[in-house]
Amino acid sequence: WNSLLTHWARVEEVMGFLDSCAKNYRLSTTERPDEVSAWLRGRRKIGSIPQFDDITEFATQWRKWWTHLQPAVRVPSTSVGWPLLRPTSGDIDWSRLRYGGRNGLFVVVLTLLWW
Repeated sequence: WNSLLTHWARVEEVMGFLDSCAKNYRLSTTERPDEVSAWLRGRRKIGSIPQFDDITEFATQWRKWWTHLQPAVRVPSTSVGWPLLRPTSGDIDWSRLRYGGRNGLFVVVLTLLWW
């Protein structure tokens, strides 16, 4: 967990600690779990972890969302689509994930805390 937070902070630093509410600074909502959407529409209370009717369904939906945010070269062509691939090419389009601030990778990291 500490390593993840350290790396996330470094990514935020590289992106210039963006904190915009503009729509073009948000991660895609495609496949995003309903609990995440509800939390974002609410007051975004950090200490308020949503109640899950079905944590397994949340995990499945979260994985679909995370997979959707990935560069296409990371998504395997298997029916399960998991685990994600780790290509070694340096020419990967990370634009779907290149969002910092409160509407960017912060949301993904926060949802990991909910588990």
